Amino acid sequence: MSIAYYSKFSETRTKLIICKINRALWFRLEEYIYKKIIYYNVYIEISGDVLEKKLYKITEKEKDEFLEWLEKDIPMEKTPKDIFRLKMYFSNNLDLDTRLVLLEHQLLQHQERIKFLYSQMERYSEVPPLHSNDFGDYIVLDGAIIREQGSIKWLTNCINHHKNG
Repeated sequence: MSIAYYSKFSETRTKLIICKINRALWFRLEEYIYKKIIYYNVYIEISGDVLEKKLYKITEKEKDEFLEWLEKDIPMEKTPKDIFRLKMYFSNNLDLDTRLVLLEHQLLQHQERIKFLYSQMERYSEVPPLHSNDFGDYIVLDGAIIREQGSIKWLTNCINHHKNG
């Protein structure tokens, strides 16, 4: 996904700047689109299969507002609710076999997700330069991998407790 904004650098010419946006951050941009701070055009790119891509265009004023939003520190959000962990809190109401099946299925899902994340990380042979468009994608992807590693460790511990307990 890309975001593009126009910056005038002369009276007659306009420079198009394109920055990559990680899909995980899409919901933040969607807020700006909803408030009509960012406008977008949809274009179709065909290469083998039909791919639809969205190109977002920001005026100079809107770019300044966007950068102001990026720079603003925000309080940490509440810990997101994890329904599966809530179920495990009450899992004493389940028989051990059912509990183990649920844990193993969750583990499988997280292993599949981390496999996908590692495949996305393959495009980076090293940490991208700090001021490159790819750096933000890299650190968000790295954070997602670390989060999944934590979930996998927790699920593995739970499974081991059930098998050895």
